[in-house]
Amino acid sequence: MRRLLSPATLLPLLLLLTAPYPGQAVERMEIGLTTNRIQITSRFTGEKLVLFGAIPAGGDVVVVVRGEGQEIIVRRKERHLGIWVNATAARFEDVPGFYAVASTRPLEKIAAPRTLKRMGALIDALEFSSLSLADEEQRDAFRKAIIRIKMRQGLFRRKPGAIRFLGSALFRTEIAFPANVPTGNYTVEAYHLIDGRIANATTMPIFIKKTGIERGIYDIANRFPLLYGILAIAIAAAAGWGAGAYFRRG
Repeated sequence: MRRLLSPATLLPLLLLLTAPYPGQAVERMEIGLTTNRIQITSRFTGEKLVLFGAIPAGGDVVVVVRGEGQEIIVRRKERHLGIWVNATAARFEDVPGFYAVASTRPLEKIAAPRTLKRMGALIDALEFSSLSLADEEQRDAFRKAIIRIKMRQGLFRRKPGAIRFLGSALFRTEIAFPANVPTGNYTVEAYHLIDGRIANATTMPIFIKKTGIERGIYDIANRFPLLYGILAIAIAAAAGWGAGAYFRRG
């Protein structure tokens, strides 16, 4: 009975009951998640959320999930005297910690690049503010490198065809977060497009937080970095002394 009454079961049922019947006019699209809160513990290996929604019959759906912006530093390796070393470095801000785009079809078949870029659906066209580079060509090269690295880490994702319709109005997709997903406040943006134009749009939040002892360690490391460093050294020294004493006794 509990399985039957789980959020993953109730959500599509509620959307089905409130979905438009043929010929009924709908002013806006509706979306819902099995949960909008993810708790990261020591056993966290990733999480999958199911997103359901309802739209007027016809058209395509695009879902964009983005995490909070972060400041990151990217370094280019260059070879000197046969050794690869870090050379040019670039600092960027407002780089999303996570970015995923899902759609009913390949994006190029849904809308023009200008519309897709305005929605933030083109990962390759994402722009980040540079705090250190003035040269546009260099800045673009580092921007593309950031996108490649994030995609290799599984933090930037494209999933064409991942949104499936359950009838004429209901749709469903999964949002997969990897184990290395950053904490923070996320936004889910859903767009309903008809003939390449945005007909409806809606958003909802997702909250990803650390819990338990991991949360305590994270807070200490960020609020009191000096204390965290001293404690880390003390714990490492104590562990080394204890191991040495144990083996000497043996």
